[in-house]
Amino acid sequence: MRIDELFGNLLTVKECDDIASLIYNPQAEIARRKKSEVDFDAWCKVAIRRLIAICRVVSNKYTRSKVKKRLPKASSYIMDELLFADDVPDRHKYYDEIIDTLIEYGAAEVFMSDLTETISNVQNPT
Repeated sequence: MRIDELFGNLLTVKECDDIASLIYNPQAEIARRKKSEVDFDAWCKVAIRRLIAICRVVSNKYTRSKVKKRLPKASSYIMDELLFADDVPDRHKYYDEIIDTLIEYGAAEVFMSDLTETISNVQNPT
């Protein structure tokens, strides 16, 4: 699985399994984390970053145009910014601000669900 390829040397097996749980059943995993995490916002920030990394990997074999067509409409602009970002060092602050704003305005849960949907849609095109 792509999770192991991407994070296998960086994360524990449990952390990789947790990401997989989030991708396969985002509503249940988010609900579980809301109850169990001491700092749910911090968990959201890490989870969003990991989901973006996975989405980048699974979408890299397709054109940007094809991937953009599979993005959920409500989140498409933000996802486009985060997925197709150039890796200029100064831009990381900008991306952190985007993620912090999603969390601040209570949109992180929906955004994570949209990211998981995009990962599934890109991996399993119909």
